[in-house]
Amino acid sequence: MASYILPNINRSITLGLVIQTLVLLMVFALFSESAWAGSMKCGTYLISDGSNPGPSKVQVRRKCGTPYSESGNRWVYYKGRSVYRLRFSDASGLVSLKREIER
Repeated sequence: MASYILPNINRSITLGLVIQTLVLLMVFALFSESAWAGSMKCGTYLISDGSNPGPSKVQVRRKCGTPYSESGNRWVYYKGRSVYRLRFSDASGLVSLKREIER
């Protein structure tokens, strides 16, 4: 009879570990996405709107190259399936960086 109890205990422990691992992965994915929000990687550089003042247009162009589209203080970059929309202020540099996923 003891041999039937042991496999059931192992299954419940294994299922518990699987559930804990999935929950941890979901939490990590949630926080890693928010950590990268407002950031864009250009080669080895990370462009972010979190600093004050943000990087200037000249700095962003030097690190990321010419934007796909440029309309005054609003720039657009395409990187893979992601679209990055940057908004600059003449006084503060980069003030907003939004990432959208193309479908």
